[in-house]
Amino acid sequence: MLDESNAPKVGNVIPNFITSSLRKERWELEEEVKDGPIVLQFYLGDFGTLCSRNIIQAMEFVPELERLGVRWFPVSTNNLQSHRSFKVRLGVPFDFLADPEHEVVRIFGLDLKGTAWGDISARGVFVIGTDRVLHHADAPEDVYSPYDLDAVMDSLRRLQDGV
Repeated sequence: MLDESNAPKVGNVIPNFITSSLRKERWELEEEVKDGPIVLQFYLGDFGTLCSRNIIQAMEFVPELERLGVRWFPVSTNNLQSHRSFKVRLGVPFDFLADPEHEVVRIFGLDLKGTAWGDISARGVFVIGTDRVLHHADAPEDVYSPYDLDAVMDSLRRLQDGV
């Protein structure tokens, strides 16, 4: 289902990309990582039960993310208007990235367009350092499998410690 041949591997430099977010009309990876490591959390789509639960689960880590200087960005192929409503419904502090053209999901090998799933992204979570190097990648083959958020946080702690 996933295009693993295109999926970046830990240690790869992620190519720069530009998209939009709820806070920025022009969100550019190269610029964003200058402010510290980031986490991109790809999800199927706004308002789904599983996706809502996954994003809310990340909330438990917000105090540590702030302490580590890490920003967390949920990403889907929904547009900004949909993201705005979804964010309000969830009550989360995250800045959502919109990828309706599937440009970002293709970079991460998560594009499900043309499959039985339709015009959406697969799920995945990626930790990217200030040098755009990928430090953690988790893209479950089964879209119902949970992310290992503890492993994401362990990766962020190692990154902070320079390991």
